[in-house]
This record gives sequence, C-alpha cells and structure tokens, in this order.
Amino acid sequence: SWEEMHKSECSQPKLSRFQGRPKDYSPRARMLNWLGYKLPFDRHDWVVDRCGKEVRYVIDFYNAASTGPEPVAMHLDVRPALDSFEACYDRLRMFAYETLGLAGAAAVAPPPSGQGLKEPSKQ
Repeated sequence: SWEEMHKSECSQPKLSRFQGRPKDYSPRARMLNWLGYKLPFDRHDWVVDRCGKEVRYVIDFYNAASTGPEPVAMHLDVRPALDSFEACYDRLRMFAYETLGLAGAAAVAPPPSGQGLKEPSKQ
C-alpha cells in the first residue's frame, strides 16, 4: 500500500477527513475516458494524518463486472494527489516497483492475493 512506503516514519497513519466529489473527475479519470475507459461513478479525496503530516489521496471508484455471486463489483484507483514533490516521488517509486519490478524502488511487499487496491481494467 502507499502508506507502507512510509512505515518507518509513521507506523499508524490515520484518516483525518475525506470529501466526496462524484462529478469532479480527476485528470487521470479524464485521460482514461479520452482513451476509451468509462468515467468513475464516484471520487473521494482522503486526507491522511501521517504522524502530523497531512497527505491527500485521490480515489476514483469504477463499476466492474461481477466476479461471483456478489451483486456489486468495483475497482478503486487510489493514488497520492500530485500536490507535492513527495507525492510525485511516491508515485514514481510505486510505478517502478509494480511495473518495472525494481525491488528497491519501494519498501513495500505486494498485498496478499485478493487484497489491496487495483487499477481499473479496460473491458
């Protein structure tokens, strides 16, 4: 997870506040829509208190095909808001870790199977 990268500086981050912004599409959601993906049905901005430092995350909620008997399926696209140098650096580190397989790029382990947050996939 994103906060795992900062576990050495703050072992217990807490949700400080959040705001629903369902029709205020993020730049990433707009870009993905331009590439043919559907727009998210909701968006939240969450502010996490990382032991005294506030960090904002953008969460886009997408409908997804059901994968079983559960009636509702969704994908969450979660990432730090690009409002600080550290957030940009975190996103680059996570990209390097997930996409390029660079073990030293992020001090995180992948979530156990079936857990964690996934990017929306084109269907």
